[in-house]
Amino acid sequence: MNSLTDLRERGGKGIVLLLWVNLALIVARAVWGTDASVVVLVGGGVVVTLAATASWLSDRTGATTRTVTGLAHGVLVALLVYGFTGSSLQIDMHMYFFATLAICAAWVDWRPIASFSPLRPSTICCSTRCFPPPCSPERRPSRGSSSTR
Repeated sequence: MNSLTDLRERGGKGIVLLLWVNLALIVARAVWGTDASVVVLVGGGVVVTLAATASWLSDRTGATTRTVTGLAHGVLVALLVYGFTGSSLQIDMHMYFFATLAICAAWVDWRPIASFSPLRPSTICCSTRCFPPPCSPERRPSRGSSSTR
C-alpha cells in the first residue's frame, strides 16, 4: 500500500463519519424546530448520506467514492443552511461550506472539490431569488437615519 492510498483510507473514514455527524445535525435542527420542510431536511439528508456511505462501502478510496462524498458534503451543508431558514444563525451556517470543503481536501484529489464547489454559489443564487438576503439594502438602515439601539 502506498502512502497516498494509506492517507485516503484513513481520511475516508473521517469524511464518511462527518457525513453522519452532519445528518445528526440536520435531524437535531428538525427536532428543535425549523421553518424549513422537515421532510425535505431529514429525507434528503438520509438519502444523500446513505448513498455516499454505500459508495464508500463498495470502494473506499475510488474516484467515484471521492466525488460522491464531496458532493454529499455540499448537499448536506446546503440542507443545514436551509434548515436554519428564518434563524439568525443561517449566515453562520454558510461558513460551514468552507469548513467541509477543507475536509474534502483530505482525499488529495480535485474531483471532490470540483463536485462540491458549485453548490456554494448555487445556494446563494437560489436563496436570493426566493428570499431577500439577510444583508440586503431593504433591511439596512438608510444613511443619515438616526436609529439608535
